[in-house]
Amino acid sequence: MTWCHCRQSSGLLMLLAVTLAQGQQATGQAFFGRQRPFVVAITPIVGPGGVVGGIYVDAEGLVSRVDIDATGGLGQLQPQALSPVASDVSQPSSLRKISLRKLEQELVRLREGNLPLSAEIEFLAGLQRIEYIFVDADSHDIILAGPAEGWRVGDLGFVVGQASGLPVIHLSDLVMTLRSGAGESADGITCSMDATPEGIKNYTDYINTDPPLNEQTLREMARAIGNFQVTFTGVASHSHYARTLIAADLMMKRLAMNLEPSPVRGINSYMEVLQKTTRRFPQNSSPRWWLASDYETVLRDEEGLAWQINGPGVKAMTSQDFLNQHGVRVDTRDVNPLAQRWADDFTEHYEDLSVELPVFGQLRNCMDLAVIAALLHKYELFRKAGLESTILLDAEQIQLAEYPVPRFTPPQISYARGRRSWIVTVSGGIAIDGWSVASVAQVDVDLQGLHQQVVDSSGESWWWD
Repeated sequence: MTWCHCRQSSGLLMLLAVTLAQGQQATGQAFFGRQRPFVVAITPIVGPGGVVGGIYVDAEGLVSRVDIDATGGLGQLQPQALSPVASDVSQPSSLRKISLRKLEQELVRLREGNLPLSAEIEFLAGLQRIEYIFVDADSHDIILAGPAEGWRVGDLGFVVGQASGLPVIHLSDLVMTLRSGAGESADGITCSMDATPEGIKNYTDYINTDPPLNEQTLREMARAIGNFQVTFTGVASHSHYARTLIAADLMMKRLAMNLEPSPVRGINSYMEVLQKTTRRFPQNSSPRWWLASDYETVLRDEEGLAWQINGPGVKAMTSQDFLNQHGVRVDTRDVNPLAQRWADDFTEHYEDLSVELPVFGQLRNCMDLAVIAALLHKYELFRKAGLESTILLDAEQIQLAEYPVPRFTPPQISYARGRRSWIVTVSGGIAIDGWSVASVAQVDVDLQGLHQQVVDSSGESWWWD
């Protein structure tokens, strides 16, 4: 999902694909060093104020969900969003390869010619997941590989595969993750939305007055608890990567709270599940949900020149919070069985969700990139390949776009009709622990043969099938 905060009089759709005069700045773009600014992103912009994918961050950092239909929708404007995809790169591929060394050379060529990036580079030749890393020491190269296809702009401004509907990987996310990977081992990459202690106390004081169960009470509860604070670790909060984390987290909570209709059969909201049960839960309890990395064992060849990650990538997690008499949140580590059932359903249908709501597929891309970056840094694969000076890691040569920083989200509050049950999302977020995934690797002898095939198939282009 591409995010941008800019103004547009038509309020519908535009495309940033221009080279700017020296000294100018444009949100949603990245620049090379002190040279002429260089456009790195072809950015679909939807709606007034730069709404993308139904999410907007205002000048104060407040994140809000926007109804895309209010902007008039994309409709007939979709074909204008991107130029036609070249026939060779539009073909589906089960294993498309990306050469980081040749990609870097192409970036340098474009920079020296003051030329904008092509969509092929911005969307990494349609790569949709990264499943393999290959070290080519003879050519001083790192090769990333995974499934790919041609792309289009989806209904909410996401750039997705023409056939699968799954989002493609963005160059800016790859660069951000490579730079974050070296220092990510301590705390991982996280995104969290949390109520303030004062807000929790105000909320507890209010519900202790035993208000009636109606829409007005929900508004009063939201006013009492106030906006939740957004925090990030391990990744720049102004990056597109960070926007993906907060958007996915917010959408997950809205689905759970029945504030957003589920587009996938098999996933009912938690509130619907709660309404049907005969079990009773304390009114001062609240389940918390977060999304975490979910991979099987990493595989490698005996020499450590070929690496494979596999697995679903993402799973939903839950635990139970209680508010004590002083309005202090207590994490009991207990699991509400109904909340766990909802989390399990969410995880089971994650692939379908990623098509219907591409922000979840974009989050999985971010998870993949975090594991790939951890492998590259932990096992010193850049050094092993002789590619230590890559400009992709050099913030002085490539400056990534800086978007308005998400700082607050409105509280997500709902209730089950016919029951004395309040539910407020007190906390949760995204947890990406790429280093833990990368720390356990098993030898797979078959990877050595695949490594040789990939290296031998390399040609002049920075990508190939």
